Amino acid sequence: MAAVLGLTGPQRLAIRILGRTEGITPGALAEILHLHPSTLTGILRRLEERGVIRRVADLRDSRRSLLFLTPAGRKLDVSVKGTIEEAVRRVLVRSSPERIEEASQLLAAVARSLSRTAANESPGGPRSRVRARGPRMS
Repeated sequence: MAAVLGLTGPQRLAIRILGRTEGITPGALAEILHLHPSTLTGILRRLEERGVIRRVADLRDSRRSLLFLTPAGRKLDVSVKGTIEEAVRRVLVRSSPERIEEASQLLAAVARSLSRTAANESPGGPRSRVRARGPRMS
């Protein structure tokens, strides 16, 4: 995808989501993409530098910004051969509803497992709580 569009997968996903939900906050976009906000910061910075997105201060809360596609960003928010979503679309069109449901359940189970693993290994997860107590005194 980088060779075809000059975008990474996460950049492409951010553009596609913003094309459907313009005016959302970076935090909301991070949640949709299942990315840590600090990871999304770099992605958004590079998209801004390319002139693909723009941030606008939220008039209701000046501490927040809202994200919008620029005209250049809208040109990238199209279905294109060589992208992940095009490959997924081709496979889904040829798959039965039952097979899609099975795949959906399998992927949901993988996502739950990854979430549990991430929660256990994150700074606020169970493992860090054990360390936070300090060494045991005998």
